[in-house]
Amino acid sequence: MRDMRGLRDSDVYKSALEHFKDTNPCQHNIFKNLHIERTENRCPICECLIDGSVHRKNIKNKDAVITGTIDHFRPTEYYPNFKCEDKNYLLLCSDCNNVLKKSLFPLYGSQTRATSILNVNSEKPLLVNPIDDDIEELFTLLFIFRPDGSKILEVAIHPTLAEESYLYEKAKKSIEIFKLGECHTSNSTDNVQICRIGILRKHFEDLYEIALAFKNNSSELRVLLQEYKTRNNKHGFMKFIKNKNFKIIIPQG
Repeated sequence: MRDMRGLRDSDVYKSALEHFKDTNPCQHNIFKNLHIERTENRCPICECLIDGSVHRKNIKNKDAVITGTIDHFRPTEYYPNFKCEDKNYLLLCSDCNNVLKKSLFPLYGSQTRATSILNVNSEKPLLVNPIDDDIEELFTLLFIFRPDGSKILEVAIHPTLAEESYLYEKAKKSIEIFKLGECHTSNSTDNVQICRIGILRKHFEDLYEIALAFKNNSSELRVLLQEYKTRNNKHGFMKFIKNKNFKIIIPQG
């Protein structure tokens, strides 16, 4: 998961915003490349590459390429006044956006939806926004060794969050909607779920040795990091690992 905080403070973003204000109708793709640069060509939620290299089978069993799309974070179905608000745009991969999130936007408790960008701070959305939220406050990583010998990286609720608190429920609902956790127990034949499990297994493969070296303060860490860079891997999850915000789960017995 990618920390995108500070994106809107950059000079290049402010320049794009001025250009955006002159477009009619509003063209949110003006911001797409800025989001992609910040996420280094990965979805900021599931960290899937969005450079055209990841494929899956769609419901018609045809090959589908996972791409990057600019989403209305608050869907226009419920927030028609937010269609041209730049603070309502978020890059997501096509699976996170079109297949999983769709028009979902749950709120905590019984709240009235905001009608203006000026009063969104009164809302408590249950979906994470990496531009606005501290993702490490909400989540931790699990490197899981399954009894069947397979391995997977999953996102879990941060252990410091009190059960049923707002942030706990936000982390829980985000993981549930974006299918980032409990994947290791799934026997689903759904193509998106299979792809997501494949992505999370690839994350494990890319990151586990580095995480283990950080955990053990291993002398091999520098070499592993250099090898990681030569593979041109740029996961936002690395920030979790460097802060030791993860846990390794090995089955007992």
